[in-house]
Amino acid sequence: MSLRGDAIKVMVLACPMLFLVFCPAYTWAQRGGAREAPLVPATPTPTLTDTGGPPILAEADTRPVRFSSRTELVLVPVVVTDKSRAHVSGLRKEDFRMFEDGKEQVISVFEAVRPEEARVRRPLKSANEFSNVLAGAQSPKRLTIIALDTVNTPFLDQTRAREQLIQYLVQTVEPGSLVSLITIHRGGIRVIHDFTSDTESLIAALRKVAGQLHLMEGLETPAPGPGDARNLQAIVRAAVVDENSVADVQPLLDFARGVDGQIAGYEQASAAAITLEAFQHIAQAYAGVPGRKSLIWATGSFPFRIDSDTAGMGGGSSALYERTMQMLTNANIAVYPIDARGLVVSVGPAHASTLSTLETFAAMTGGRAFYNRNDLGASFREATQDSSEYYMLGYYLDTKNTKPGWRKLSVKVQRDGVKVRSRNGFFVTRTTVEPETTRLMDVYVALRSPLDYTSLPLTLRWTGTEVKGGKRRVRFEIELPANTTTIDASDKNHMSLEFTAEARDPKGDRKPLFSQTIQARLRPEALEQVRSSGITYNNFMEVEPGEYTVRFVVRDNLSGRMGSVAAPLKVM
Repeated sequence: MSLRGDAIKVMVLACPMLFLVFCPAYTWAQRGGAREAPLVPATPTPTLTDTGGPPILAEADTRPVRFSSRTELVLVPVVVTDKSRAHVSGLRKEDFRMFEDGKEQVISVFEAVRPEEARVRRPLKSANEFSNVLAGAQSPKRLTIIALDTVNTPFLDQTRAREQLIQYLVQTVEPGSLVSLITIHRGGIRVIHDFTSDTESLIAALRKVAGQLHLMEGLETPAPGPGDARNLQAIVRAAVVDENSVADVQPLLDFARGVDGQIAGYEQASAAAITLEAFQHIAQAYAGVPGRKSLIWATGSFPFRIDSDTAGMGGGSSALYERTMQMLTNANIAVYPIDARGLVVSVGPAHASTLSTLETFAAMTGGRAFYNRNDLGASFREATQDSSEYYMLGYYLDTKNTKPGWRKLSVKVQRDGVKVRSRNGFFVTRTTVEPETTRLMDVYVALRSPLDYTSLPLTLRWTGTEVKGGKRRVRFEIELPANTTTIDASDKNHMSLEFTAEARDPKGDRKPLFSQTIQARLRPEALEQVRSSGITYNNFMEVEPGEYTVRFVVRDNLSGRMGSVAAPLKVM
């Protein structure tokens, strides 16, 4: 099955900030055959603005959830250990009971999982072919993602955490386990080393990591500097030469404190957005690896406060927070926050609040928080052991319950002396059953990510270049394998795929290229071909001569799954 998008034209309308894509003519066509099936034309699809700003993200939707006829399966990885923290094997489906908001659920999926030790690797790239398909990832693997957080961690603690991580890698990494190293920094996220079991290469990459001042450090010890709003209080105090004159400048001091508070609030909101977006990148990048994954988050603080799993973040970040939690849930990623500060003797209200939030966040994802421990290596080791053996349980959502929000989960094992660890809930929002509600934001984040998204496998090929006036017409094709695209049989075999591309020049300037949404209702013969042979999308884009990195994003709008890949392009 092939999609031809050759007739697509990108036009800039009167408003220069908005690009619209028009698709006046394209068809479904069988490979090598003349028979065609009708295609419902896509409506013009707005792409992202070229200002670098994200689409406006609305508050969390509190309206009742409207389930489609598609069933929603809730999968929950469950770790069961004994008093010595050893994994408990040999449990059966009948040994488990699962509850949602206190109501027992029928367990429809049960599997005892021992991740394989076979390696997962990125595919070899040819000169004109690029793919996000993970070779060897057909069965669950033991994957640990270690994220060094420089946004929320004091500089000296970053160094300490890095040294103890190196010690852990030298002494503890087990054969067959895969480890990926990344950093979360003010610019977003950076891959230090892709997943590997080669500890020497991991250590070599880690030694090259440089620390950064985290966002709030400048606020903790401000130094006077003209024009710096954060130093207004210091400047005012320096100008007071007589204690009796303090009252005269008190209004100015109050104003300065207000400015400090506003800046601190802005910095905290910025840190929260950077952190949540980084978690989204991680979830989408490793969603293509089946099974439970451990995300070890070495951090020095939490950029936002969670009073309880049901409360969420609140404010303008609520929808971003809920979407991030949904992505972590869908990717089966359990988060293990490790307090990089180690043992903290003096515990004030702020520190206690941070630890409480770390515990709540970890429990929501099925992980565990580690804090007040100087032996960070032991924390790294314990966090990686959980995914070596677990049980996968699943049940179907009750579509009669249309109340949105947090659904509390609990899993019990009918055996004495065991401890059960699983995520303690999940969000059900309109995004859960109507993924298109976050389409613009999802694509925007995917285009910004330095990681390839893997929940929707794809392969990109450059297929030729033609001279078109002062520009070059570059042709390409994108292949989606069989049985990867969502087809809604209840809606006349409805399929909805969105293709987006954006180029960056060597200076990092963004150049939006195109965005096209394909809406189709497939005839039986076309449906059979999609299921057996997959889909090939053919199109072109026009660019000026130069060197670019082009990121392609494909989104399945019926499931919310995304695939992306970055490809270098040199146009003469």
